[in-house]
Amino acid sequence: MESDAVSMDHLYMSMSLLRFSVYIYSHDGVGAEAHLVSVIVSSSLFTDGSSSNRLRMGWFWILDRLKSNSNLPRCQRLLLHSQLPKSAKEYAETDVYSPAIIEDLTELGVFNPDYEGSGHLADIQVALLKSAKAAEYDGEELTGFSLKYSFEKVSQVTAVNAKFTNLFINWNPDAMSTFFEAKTELLEFQQEALRAYDQFSALEIRQSSLTKVQTDVEPSTDIHAMFVLAKLGTFEMSLNASDDDLPLFKLTMSDSKVSQNSVTGAEANSEFTFELGDFRVESSNNGDTLESYRIILGLVPGSSSSLLSGKYCIGQDVIQSYKVSDLDKSKCIKYAEFCLSPMRYVHVHSQIFALIDYATEGVMGTMSSLAASSATEAATEVANSPHNGEQLFCIS
Repeated sequence: MESDAVSMDHLYMSMSLLRFSVYIYSHDGVGAEAHLVSVIVSSSLFTDGSSSNRLRMGWFWILDRLKSNSNLPRCQRLLLHSQLPKSAKEYAETDVYSPAIIEDLTELGVFNPDYEGSGHLADIQVALLKSAKAAEYDGEELTGFSLKYSFEKVSQVTAVNAKFTNLFINWNPDAMSTFFEAKTELLEFQQEALRAYDQFSALEIRQSSLTKVQTDVEPSTDIHAMFVLAKLGTFEMSLNASDDDLPLFKLTMSDSKVSQNSVTGAEANSEFTFELGDFRVESSNNGDTLESYRIILGLVPGSSSSLLSGKYCIGQDVIQSYKVSDLDKSKCIKYAEFCLSPMRYVHVHSQIFALIDYATEGVMGTMSSLAASSATEAATEVANSPHNGEQLFCIS
């Protein structure tokens, strides 16, 4: 215990990446590219076995230079990007994307040798605390655990704090369909290339299993705690027309938060919470719709800061900490609670039907194969999951 009290930083490591770019193009200039600028990873190790790690990322964008199936003209090639020095519309006006973005970042001094890095895209911190540090952990920002747990019993605490600023998606149905097709072809090529390697690996596994000696390992009695907090500043998805990339609708989600807190060991409990934040669906300002009717769905002004929030818990101890009247919580193994805040809905007939048609054909139609496989896997998982107790769901 004395060594824990005098725990010191005995190793520090820092690595930086100025720019990472991936180009996938054919001989006729058709393809896609991705860029990640300014990445810094740092790590500190302490004498008691604890560690502290941090990852900061600056800017990111994916550029689509694929030909559409219908050979329609494209006005916006930025498929996915973080907050850039200028708006995506400004880069689209000149049809010069990556060179212009890199030039703007150069003017900001991002590529200078003395640049200290930026968390403009993401800032992720991971701390691993052991022994005395784990017992003293309070985690004012990260915990929020409904179960008032005594950390004196915990031998290890893992705390993850992730902050993401802004992420933008420019969705064009025709372009996304082409992109998914190209992705499928690339994955098929990868599977073909690795097939021989997989067969060789399977042969090695069979050979090594003949000489493998089975040993009994006693289960660990240590109690570990993990606290994860992820925050997102703004997520914006622009639903654009297939023929000219004209923005039709916009989905915005700001100030969202997700957290997962768990304790493993003899007293296993976990709690997952989320806040959707200020979520809204609005039409573009290119049409004749009045300004007051453009927000189709969103929060009632001044009512709340989150449209939807929820909790999902597993474990007797954490479930007992909730105040639910007229229910026998002693038989419950899972607990879920959802709260929907007052929201504002504007129904303009033509606007709503245009949105439904776009969501059906432009989004779900594009992702039909992915959605079908995901739904099948989810249904199989629910059907095969064991239920040894009652599950309680509360919606307000």
